[in-house]
Amino acid sequence: MDYRVYHLSRKEVCKSITLAGLLTVAIAYLFYASWLGIVFFPVFIWFFMKRQKKAGEEQMQLQLAKEFVDTLRSISAALLAGFSIENAWKEAEKEILALYGKRSYMYQEVKEMNCSISLNQPLELLLGDFSTRSGNMDIASFSEVFSLSLIHISEPTRPEPISYAVFCLQ
Repeated sequence: MDYRVYHLSRKEVCKSITLAGLLTVAIAYLFYASWLGIVFFPVFIWFFMKRQKKAGEEQMQLQLAKEFVDTLRSISAALLAGFSIENAWKEAEKEILALYGKRSYMYQEVKEMNCSISLNQPLELLLGDFSTRSGNMDIASFSEVFSLSLIHISEPTRPEPISYAVFCLQ
């Protein structure tokens, strides 16, 4: 999901159209005393839908940021309890589910990340993708710090380097 783009729900579209219709009728009646003022209806629809979309975007970003902070706290607690970083994400999935439910933004993301981790995709790449889609500076900063905090160890007998996370979330 791209968190930089907000799509109005049917309920929000209906609310915008209703408000635009009421405002159009009020203006047509008060200022023109005729129904010719209805020509302003499309302008009012545009205005109310734009306003509703902006409010929805802001609310979505705030909710995403709040859920992300709680996810980091959950991961931090799991790391302090001795879990590996991959298992800490699995624990975070359970906690976010308990806190926010299945429809929350972070639950969907953490669940998707855990599925990708089980398919051996690197967590730093998954976080990078998420930070790009989120449009949130805090998430982007965490992703960069996480990626930079990895030490790559290459042994002569191994065909690929091994990555170890050496950081503490607090």
